[in-house]
Formats: sequence, structure tokens, C-alpha cells
Amino acid sequence: MNANNEEDHCQQAAARAARAVTRAVTRAAAITADDDVDVAADVDAAARVVRFGRVDAADVDAAVDAVAAAVAAAPPRASFLGLDGNIRVNILNYLGETNDELITLTLVSKQVNKACKQPGIEWKIIPTFEIRPRPQGASTLAFLQQLCHYLNTRRYHISYTHMRVYDVHKITRSSGQSEDELLEEDQEDDQAFADITKSYPSNPFYSILSLDISLAKPIIVPMFLPNILTNILPNLREINLSNISTNVSLQHLLNNIPHLEKLTWNNIIDYTDDQDARLCGWNMREAKNLKEIIMDDFKFSRMPMPMSMINNTRNVFIFFRCSKALERVSIRNMKWNSEVVVQDALIKFVRNVPTLRWFRSDLTIENRNMLNLERPEIELLN
Repeated sequence: MNANNEEDHCQQAAARAARAVTRAVTRAAAITADDDVDVAADVDAAARVVRFGRVDAADVDAAVDAVAAAVAAAPPRASFLGLDGNIRVNILNYLGETNDELITLTLVSKQVNKACKQPGIEWKIIPTFEIRPRPQGASTLAFLQQLCHYLNTRRYHISYTHMRVYDVHKITRSSGQSEDELLEEDQEDDQAFADITKSYPSNPFYSILSLDISLAKPIIVPMFLPNILTNILPNLREINLSNISTNVSLQHLLNNIPHLEKLTWNNIIDYTDDQDARLCGWNMREAKNLKEIIMDDFKFSRMPMPMSMINNTRNVFIFFRCSKALERVSIRNMKWNSEVVVQDALIKFVRNVPTLRWFRSDLTIENRNMLNLERPEIELLN
């Protein structure tokens, strides 16, 4: 390499080093946690250029000192609470997948709690009354007595809108008792139940609109406690019974909720003899305002023939006993003797529910296309 070429090469290397240092200083001015790595990388790159381009090392030392000074002068990283109010609101609106997550968020600090109450927050915490039995289980009598005690001793009146009962199958009537003892326990249960409904003319649970007693997996559950709960929650609009299997009729339970608007009951294994009543909606016939049914993965052993006869028995179809106000229905993966429910039964349902606006089922694409032409106002999903 001749002298001229070597000089040009050194000048180019020096220019590259200067650009690298300038870039590092610029990044340092807006430093964040990730920028630390970038600044170090830029300084290291400048040092390599100096080394191989034969630029004076003293210049690099000066550049490093300049970067260090810029880093020291940079403002500290902005905290969440130091952000603009609108930015905080936008960040908070990304949260809230579950009610528990929202409640936890409000407990972070007083400042965050205040931020959660700003105008513009899209989600809303649902005041929830939670019931959890002891690990060893509990009797319904003990549960009702404790509930009465809570209502007598509570210091604050909170308008709960949701009740969540965990492990409802663990709250049962005592076992291993004689008939006389069971009869006596029933009488005590009835008295405890009467204490709740009678002692409080203005029912403290009147504000509860939804009840969730769902389980994580299918379990046969005695209906005694669910029946009691629906009696002390007179204003229920929604109930979730998912994974609750039963060998008794639910007629009393569901007909005891006259204001019911939404029933969620996924993954049912029906052990009763009233499957016909379940499919036709007889158990829900008193729910005149029922608008939504979510019953995915419903397994039953027989389907009444008239429900799948399109040209005959026009008024007999799935849920026809409770279809007056139905708007949204999901019966995806409904199985009849391990086979997907017959298409004619699904088609007949869509054609005979005038209020229906949303239907999720196992309808084939061909049948969905056909029904879309007949009922374009309905959103048909698979």
C-alpha cells in the first residue's frame, strides 16, 4: 500500500470512527435499559476501527469520555407513573383478561389504584363474592350457618354483582348418618336457609346478577346446594354450570331463576332420564327472558326423532320450549351416541327461531351457505 492510499484509508477509518462515536452519543442522550447495550457496541466498534485503521488511540479515549459524560447527563428512565396520563390509560387498557388480574393490579400501590380509576379505562372490575370450602370439605349446614354469621357481622355493605363458588362438589350433606339424623339435618338446613331469606327483607344478595359454580373437569354434583343458591339469589341473570354432571333433573334449579338470560353449561355428561327435556328446553321453560345458551360438548344418548324431521312437526326442534327470546346459541361438538348431531336437527333449529342472531355449531359449510341465503341476519360459525 503506497503513502497516498494509506493516508486515504486512515481518513476513511477516522470518519467511520467519528460516525460511530456520534451515533453512540446520540443514543446515550435517550438512554433506556436496552440502549446500554447499543452504546457499548458502538464504542467497541469505534475502537475496532481505530485499531485496524491506525487512528490515534487518544482520540478513542476522548470519544469514550464523551460517551460516559453523555450517559451521566442523560435523564433517568421514566417510570410508569411518570408517563403522560393518556399513555398510562392506553397501557392499562391492554390488561384485564381476568377479573383476578384487574383486582391484583389495583393492589400494586395507591398511585396505580388511582390510575385505574381514571376516565378512559375500558375495563371494569366486577365485585365478586367468593365461596371456597375447606380442603377437607364442608357440609351444607355449616356453609349456611357461616353465611348467616357473615351477614350478621359484616361491617361494610358491598353491592356484589357476581358470586363464584369453588369446588361446589365438596359442600355436601353429611354421609354415614341414619335416616333420622339426615331428616334432622334437612330441617336444620331449612332453618338456616330461612334465616338468610327471612332475616334480611332487603336481601343483601339481590345485587348479584351472575353465579359461577363451574368445575375444572366433569364431576357428578348433588343439586341441593345449587338449589339453595338460586333461592337466595333472586335477581340472577346468568349462571355457569360447566362440567357439572348430575343424575337428577335440573328442572327445579333452572325454573327457579325466572330472570335468567344466559346459561353456560359446557361439557355435560348426562346421566339422567330426562335428556328429552334437556334438549327441548323443558327445564328452562320458565326462563321467558333467556337470550343466550352456551352448551358445547354436550353428550347424550338419544335425540327425539321429531327434532330432526324438517318437513314434519315444525314446532318441535332443539330448545323449542325456551326459544321465544333466544339470540345467541352455541352447541358446538354436541354428540349423540358418539356421533355428531344430525345436520337436519341443526338446520331445523336455525329455521324456526326468529330471534336468533348468532349460532355456533357443527353445521357443514354447505349447510351454512344455504342457511345464510335464507337467514342472512344470522352469524353462523363452526
